[in-house]
Formats: sequence, structure tokens, C-alpha cells
Amino acid sequence: TTDQSAAVYVATVAGVFKKKAGETVWNPLPFQEADKGPAYVVTTDRQGVVWIGNWKGIFKFQNNSLRQVAGTSGPISVICASAEGVYAIGPGGCWLNTADQFIKKEYDIARSVRGAVSDDNGGLWITSDVGLYHATKNKTTHFYKTTILLSAALKGLAFNNKRNLWITGLGGVSVINNGKQQTVITPAQGCPSIYANCVKQSPDGLMWIGTKAGVIRFYPAGNNTLLFSRAWLWVHRGMDIHFCTDDTAR
Repeated sequence: TTDQSAAVYVATVAGVFKKKAGETVWNPLPFQEADKGPAYVVTTDRQGVVWIGNWKGIFKFQNNSLRQVAGTSGPISVICASAEGVYAIGPGGCWLNTADQFIKKEYDIARSVRGAVSDDNGGLWITSDVGLYHATKNKTTHFYKTTILLSAALKGLAFNNKRNLWITGLGGVSVINNGKQQTVITPAQGCPSIYANCVKQSPDGLMWIGTKAGVIRFYPAGNNTLLFSRAWLWVHRGMDIHFCTDDTAR
């Protein structure tokens, strides 16, 4: 992820590292000795604050100050920024940050959460090893059938400009809208591998997909371009796309 100064952050098994704009050196964030260890996710919220999920919980990095925010339990592997606040998700459940503390949401979801995006209506779309969930205030709906998804083993997800939800996982990419399949992208449709790990929309509306065989970008017209760079990626502010070749980085 990036912050408002265009510095880039990456989460790794050795912690979280920051690279300032125009520099080439990655520097570790100043975790206390008791908090050091594997980090699973780092993201920026809608106010530009950097949030980090690691083995111990969730941390907030703002104005060069790093501190843990109370309320969650166990490791945090997914963080989702939304209009209503920041969600932190891990094997122990899902929490929403309000008034600088995290309150648990009673969502009936799997422990193996891999990704989440806001539905912009107070709910979340969540991927896991056992399917897709739509968690709202009133109910949680579980999608797993092959009439909707290529498989239930899912990874990343992102909306495109038409509010279609692109979901990566085993088999390729499933594109759905309102819980119904619109199309799929498998090797037959240009996906370079059946192992699709992540998806992001760039500022110019292109959909970028990271796979085990390279990164591919899909244009609104349906054509695509394959770039032979491995697996993970993130989107920089502006028009730049940054790639990460370490499978442990998010």
C-alpha cells in the first residue's frame, strides 16, 4: 500500500517495511521488541492512515508513530477500509474500528479469510478457503456453488467500474454481480494460470490480476496484456503499478 506522501509499505514474514518516494532503501517500521514478527497485511484507510495486521493484532501508523489498537484477538490477516470505518479480520473473527477501538461483528464466516472489500452499504464481501461471504447487519450469505464461482478456494477480490465483483482463486477469476455469475476468466479466456492470487483496479479502470504464471491486465473492452512478473501486486497512487515477487508480501 502507499500513504499520502507516496511512500510504499510492504508486509513480510520479517515485519513491515517502508520505502519513501524517490528512494530505493526499505526501512522497517519501529515495532517494539515484543510486537515484532510476521505481518500479514498493510493498507491505507480513506483518511490516509496506515493500518497493519500481524501475528499479535492490529497496529496504527500515523505521524511516524506506531501503536497497537485494542479490541481484536489473535492474528489479523485482512484489513478493509470502508465509509463506516476500518475492518480487521482474522481467524478469531471480524472487528470494526469505531472511536479508536475495535468492536467485534457477529458475522458467521470461515476462519480462513483471504480478502475483503466494502459493499459501500455497510456490509462486506469476504473471500475464504471455503467460498465467498456477503456479511451485512441483518444476515450473512455464503456462496460456494460452481454455478456462481469457479471454485470455493478463493483469494482476492475487487470491484470494477461497473460494480461487478472480480474474485480470484483456484480456476481463475469469477466475475459476479448481486450474487450472480456474469462471466469467468480461465486460461481459455486469457488467464495465464488456474492459480489466481489477487486482483486490483488501477486508477485508469484496468483490472490487474496476479497469478503464479505472471501478472495480466484486462481492459474494459475485454482484451488483455500479460506481464511476466510473479504473483503479488499492489496499486500505487496515481498511475503506477508496483509488483512484489515475494509470496509472503501483501
